[in-house]
Amino acid sequence: MLLIHGAINSGKTTTARRWVEQQRELGLRVGGVLAEKTPHGRVFIDLLRPGDPACALEHPAPEEAVVSVGRFQFRAAAFVFARGSIERAVEGGAGADSGEDAAAAPAEQRPADAVVLDEYGPLEARGEGFAATVQRLLRVPPSHSQSPSLLVVLLVRSALLEHLVATIRAADPNASIAFEPPLTTQQPQAARVDAPQ
Repeated sequence: MLLIHGAINSGKTTTARRWVEQQRELGLRVGGVLAEKTPHGRVFIDLLRPGDPACALEHPAPEEAVVSVGRFQFRAAAFVFARGSIERAVEGGAGADSGEDAAAAPAEQRPADAVVLDEYGPLEARGEGFAATVQRLLRVPPSHSQSPSLLVVLLVRSALLEHLVATIRAADPNASIAFEPPLTTQQPQAARVDAPQ
């Protein structure tokens, strides 16, 4: 597991985008979603379908279902879009209900080698938003794809890093966690336990 952490607007998504590009250059299949900023607000980009239209996260229409965090409102449909993107990355093909053998699927339909989720924030810390998706990612069996294991990459605000590490540890006390940027002695002890040497 890789946790890309930082403050709001510190470049977590940019770091993740560069990481995705590097992995693709190595021939790895990377799925999931990035929340990119545009002049019209943030949008989710499906990493397995980068040519498809993005899904607007912000500025819901008056009649649209919303997810609220403090004074902010997000389109509920955007969370559905992102969950579908992540499920396709984990399961391959059309998703969990495709009934296809992942190993026999064409390369563009096989499960991803890595899945990115942008981001774990206050909503997830409250058990909402992508909280269930994160729990799902923590339970993916190691042999889900042709790779030895699915690499999960989560973007997280620094203020919630310790909470996320505790969530991961509750699901798997032996989970291997790497941090970007690497942790320093100023960061919480619970997070520093797995800091790369």
